[in-house]
Amino acid sequence: MLINERDLFVIGSKNIIIIDTKNKEIIKDIKLDFSGYLSCMYKLSDNIILAGFWNKYIGQLEYDDIKKNLKLISDIGQQYSSSKSELYGISSISIYNNSLIVSSYDDDFNKSSLIIHQLKKK
Repeated sequence: MLINERDLFVIGSKNIIIIDTKNKEIIKDIKLDFSGYLSCMYKLSDNIILAGFWNKYIGQLEYDDIKKNLKLISDIGQQYSSSKSELYGISSISIYNNSLIVSSYDDDFNKSSLIIHQLKKK
């Protein structure tokens, strides 16, 4: 994902590699301190992303393009951590008509689901 005019994010299972597109070199490899594997990202702005993980967790991260760091600023992981939940892992995140749309993945297609959160207006 191109996060801004210069920085490209490439995701691994537990890290995000930042590549400088102008100089075509790796700038930084950021290890993520979340349990579970990183499965998807959605860009909200040039410095804010949503990251979905296979442990039913979604984090909102702020990118400092000067220091090349990421900071967790909010999450909604607790909503999915119940053992009653059929949700296995986050496979995609998108926003449509002021709603956060989260698709989950399970090996059994019948257990996969789609969750829609109404976003708060500021």
